[in-house]
Amino acid sequence: MTTHSKHSYSLRVQILNDGQPEDLPINLQGRLAWMLQQLIDAGRAGVTTLERPAPRVGHYLYCLRKKGFAISTTYETHAGAFSGVHGRYRLESEIKVLEDNTRAAV
Repeated sequence: MTTHSKHSYSLRVQILNDGQPEDLPINLQGRLAWMLQQLIDAGRAGVTTLERPAPRVGHYLYCLRKKGFAISTTYETHAGAFSGVHGRYRLESEIKVLEDNTRAAV
């Protein structure tokens, strides 16, 4: 049986401004790396918790924003027994992935 620590699931990225590095590279581990990878994979379609349920998504988005990532939120309605409004989150920052250990760690 193989076990992985949350630190084996990681991303190293560079936020860019007009193609140039904005600051130092950012290292993300565990769920923050997972959340950023979800945003990257979704592209312009964005991510909702209806499509990718996970605990504490709001916290992961908050932490990524605090690290300098621009993440937009648009609101959409949904029907059903618990109809209401949910957010769709999109990564707006231009980034370059320097190292991706999110796929190998699964």
